[in-house]
Parts: sequence; structure tokens; C-alpha cells
Amino acid sequence: MNMSGQTGKVALIIEDDRDYSSFLVQLFNLRGFHAFAAFDFDGAAALAADLSPDIITLDIQLEGRSGLFLFHRLRSLPNTKGTPVIVVSGLSLKSADMEILMREFMETGDLVPPSAYVEKPVDGPKLIELALTLLGDSE
Repeated sequence: MNMSGQTGKVALIIEDDRDYSSFLVQLFNLRGFHAFAAFDFDGAAALAADLSPDIITLDIQLEGRSGLFLFHRLRSLPNTKGTPVIVVSGLSLKSADMEILMREFMETGDLVPPSAYVEKPVDGPKLIELALTLLGDSE
């Protein structure tokens, strides 16, 4: 990170709730990221291919098509195959639904699992610190 607190890193925020997406984009932008939002599977896959983001936040409960399918798609794209992905979800890690989803993440053999999981509502400073740590740029 440079002296002004700007990372210059690109963050892709994948969240179908436009208000929450706006909050996350603003949070990342305030910390010097260049944050972009996608609201659905197709838009997120296209932006990921175009942007080659340094970090991705992914809501796994996307409207229409599961974020789990999108995660698989992101892992298949050459420019996001190894990109840190922070799953941001309203599902508790302790819920039965989350246990099933996380098991599905792990059953994919050579698929790199998500880098981290954060429950909504997120603690903004902790999310940014987590992102910086995953990028090897913590303060």
C-alpha cells in the first residue's frame, strides 16, 4: 500500500442487493481500492473476465443462479483462478444450509476453496483488513 493509504488494487463486489453492494463498493473505494459491482451471474462473470480483479467478494445467495455456480465459473477463468474470494453471506456458518454449501465447495476436487467466509452484516474495517491480509498488504 502506498503512503496515502491507496492500494491501487481492483475489487469485484458480487452482491445482488444493490444497497448492500453500494455499501461494500464504497467501503473498498474509501480504502483505495478500485471497486466494481456486479449483481448477477452473467454480469459478474463478464466483469471478472474484463477486470482481472485482485480480490472478489461473493454473495452466494444470488438471485436467479446460485453464487456457488458463479464461484465454480470464477475458478475456471484463467484470470480469476487463483484470485482470493471472500464469501459474504447472510447464512450463518452454523446453519444446515451453509454446511451443505461448504461441503459442495470442498467436493470439487481440484477447485481452490474460498479464501475466507464473512457473515452479514459485515464489520467494514475487519472486512478490509481481511482483504488486505489476503493480498499480503496488511497494515
